[in-house]
Amino acid sequence: MMPVIRVDDDVFSVLQRSAEPLVDTPNTVLRRLLGLSENKKGALQAVPRTPPQGDRTPQRAFRVPILRALSELGGQAETRVVLRMVEERLGQLLTPTDRQTLKDRRVARWQNLAEWERKKMVGDGLLASDSPRGIWRMTEGGRQYLARHQGD
Repeated sequence: MMPVIRVDDDVFSVLQRSAEPLVDTPNTVLRRLLGLSENKKGALQAVPRTPPQGDRTPQRAFRVPILRALSELGGQAETRVVLRMVEERLGQLLTPTDRQTLKDRRVARWQNLAEWERKKMVGDGLLASDSPRGIWRMTEGGRQYLARHQGD
């Protein structure tokens, strides 16, 4: 039987950013980040660390932090307030690439990704499509999603 470990949100976000979708497991990501592999006899040996796939946070990684921020703010808030809370939550997990300013929008890349994720969340029924401009509002579907993904 393999041991069970629990990780906090920050560690899980790093694992998500470092994983190759549909290929990696948490164990393979940890092995890569720690520089470990198995030889044919199953003994551990060090291998060179490989960088994660891409050097920016995946758009989907903003979903739960957005919902958590909205939940803490009573279910709705101005875009700038939500984004400030998301940045505080993700903190050091945002990469230098995430923090680069996009020339055409004059906002950080991570903010642009968070806004695109918001649009996807509206389409998925997690955020209201009829909220006033500049206001993000969580739906009942968003509350249910957040309840199901508290550990994410």
